[in-house]
Amino acid sequence: MRDKIIGAIGIVWGGGMLLRWLMSGPPAGIGGYQGGQTAGALLGAVMLVAGLYRFFKRSD
Repeated sequence: MRDKIIGAIGIVWGGGMLLRWLMSGPPAGIGGYQGGQTAGALLGAVMLVAGLYRFFKRSD
């Protein structure tokens, strides 16, 4: 059950980060700000994938 809860949190949080990044368009600004926006989107993608894995993995 713990895996399902942690997986659901990862899905919601990572999906929200990616959705916000996609809806805001390409990052605009100076180099450091653009890098932070891109890193946030990558972190969201990793969290989404990890959350999906934890949520749907079979518990042994």
